[in-house]
Amino acid sequence: MAYTAKSAVVSDAGSSPVVFSNRYEKGGNVYKDYDYIASVAATTAGWTYAYTRLPKTASVRDIKIFGAATADGAFDVGLYRTDESTAIDQNCFGTAIAGTTLTIVGGVQGYDVPTVATRDLPLFELFSTAVSTAGATDDAYYDLVLTVETGMTSAATDIGVEVTYVL
Repeated sequence: MAYTAKSAVVSDAGSSPVVFSNRYEKGGNVYKDYDYIASVAATTAGWTYAYTRLPKTASVRDIKIFGAATADGAFDVGLYRTDESTAIDQNCFGTAIAGTTLTIVGGVQGYDVPTVATRDLPLFELFSTAVSTAGATDDAYYDLVLTVETGMTSAATDIGVEVTYVL
């Protein structure tokens, strides 16, 4: 019995001659970065916390935010230029992630952008318009940054970010 439908990767592998797959779609190396910032007291909207530097060719698979739940506050998850002052897109990965949803075990999903069709695109293609607008076309790396959208009035807390990506 034949398949009802085949993905492009399966169709290409079965063609003659074989069409080799894009490395973002099949293969590639998976990387996982994790770091945290101690005693985040995100009291002021607009404050930024940089967590990791990503190659522009990275294809992000997952972002999780870890920490003890706070009484209030909210964060955007986005990309900044490595100059530490220019946002490429402040909330391209997540908008207004509530501090009340933070958890130490399992984390909070901080990545909600790609569609099924665009999930494999590298950062510079996925956010090409924002990258161009920010003047970051020639940048080799981008910083993953949490930006305070709504300030916290509760006690400071440690906040960690884990990002998984393919190169």
